[in-house]
Amino acid sequence: MPAVPRPPIVAVMGHIDHGKSSLLDYIRQSRIVETEAGGITQHLGAYVVEHATSSGEKRTITFLDTPGHAAFHSIRVRGAQVADIIILVVSAEEGAKPQTKEAFEVARNAGLPVVVAFTKIDKPNADVERAKYSLLEHGIYLEGLGGDIPYAAISSKTGEGIEDLLELVLLVADMQDIRADPEAPASGLVVEAHHDEKRGISATLLVKEGTLRQGEFVVAGGAWVPVRRLESPLGGELPEAGPSCPAVVRGFSSLPRVGAPFRVFQEKNAAISAAQEEERAIQQARELALKPLEEIGGGEGPRRMPIIIKADAVGSLEALLTEIPTLATNRYAPVVVHSGVGAVSESDIQRACATEPSALVLGFCVGVEPVAQDLARREGVFVGTHKVIYEALEWLSRTLEQHTPKRKIRRVLGMFKVLVHFSSKQDEHLIGGMVTKGVVRKGGRFVKPLPDDAPDDAPEPPVGTILSLQRNRKDVEKVPQPEEFGAMVQLNLLPQKGDVFEVFMEEWE
Repeated sequence: MPAVPRPPIVAVMGHIDHGKSSLLDYIRQSRIVETEAGGITQHLGAYVVEHATSSGEKRTITFLDTPGHAAFHSIRVRGAQVADIIILVVSAEEGAKPQTKEAFEVARNAGLPVVVAFTKIDKPNADVERAKYSLLEHGIYLEGLGGDIPYAAISSKTGEGIEDLLELVLLVADMQDIRADPEAPASGLVVEAHHDEKRGISATLLVKEGTLRQGEFVVAGGAWVPVRRLESPLGGELPEAGPSCPAVVRGFSSLPRVGAPFRVFQEKNAAISAAQEEERAIQQARELALKPLEEIGGGEGPRRMPIIIKADAVGSLEALLTEIPTLATNRYAPVVVHSGVGAVSESDIQRACATEPSALVLGFCVGVEPVAQDLARREGVFVGTHKVIYEALEWLSRTLEQHTPKRKIRRVLGMFKVLVHFSSKQDEHLIGGMVTKGVVRKGGRFVKPLPDDAPDDAPEPPVGTILSLQRNRKDVEKVPQPEEFGAMVQLNLLPQKGDVFEVFMEEWE
């Protein structure tokens, strides 16, 4: 059968709290935004809506709601990989913001057309003209301002301008000539995956080509499932899922990788064989990716701090895995030693106990099993559960700071040369010297540096302490380069004329 026009798939992107989910709420006449933790989208959602055009024709559009928080960059990229068109929402109050520019770059890199929606025009401080020029500053050129990007000004509260926005989207879709063959074998992408204790593993599949039907077998990201029932993401059963239609399928053999392409098979054995082949390839890639983690650890660098993460969905997990390395400081480097989807379990706490030091356990939008709570309490394992990503990251950063063992570091202050040795009494010596580099400070420690050609097993030279310091026969706290000084020092070694010492301070961090 020849390809026929299919409904456009539209990803809604923009800065956090600029009105993405509110726009979709109005279009769907639902209140999804109030059910999201913190009032921000934290998953990639797919929804189908029907729109009556100005000519009376009924058309369908598939919408993807992508998170605006910086941590969810990978989900926005995944949304662009699936979409045909991007709606870039920009608050008429605030104008362009960091994730506005980032979302536009994602769309441009994917080669997708963009329609801008200026939101919140019902607010007292809304200024659409100012918001337009803020886009120009970020290289986003609208129609009438030197570019060809169409736009509409809307209010998700009153509905003003939303019909115009949908008309623009359909006009752009018609110009793109989006087509698919509904009779071809179904194929598309996994846009989200979940693990539920009672209902098992489910995934939202977005069909790009063909039609997905009951009785077929789906293979995606190393997992397979018999399609016994197709569900709408908003609830209710679907008879089938054609081009541009999202469908929830339950009962996967394992958690499919989000963003993975899916394909269908008519025979169970063929599906299982294909899934096993994909899983082997994924495992090989995972082993290569984890190899550098084995090299992180001791030495003079940051302390390796193990982390275990459990989340409600693969998309949330991806966002956390992307963001956690950015929490590293010169004291600690967080390393995820285990991650997964589902509640924090007893085995997660056992894994935490087996690491050195004990891993911190972060549960994102999931609970903690009672037996796991008891074990964590007995073993002193720190477990934090949060429903908003920035709160989860703040807790993790704060807890890492509190529980990373402090270490003693040596901060070099300067160097001095012994000019004369006056007297000694046991291990205390009166000397005269000259500062050759930096500064010499009372209370500072000093040591004779080892030569560059010293063997690795050479014994450490003794460390001394500057007990008192004089300059021009007056007690002082420090002497800078290139001044001369007199000092009483403590050292289990007789200082000789011409000896050069390095002065340092020891600090805890």
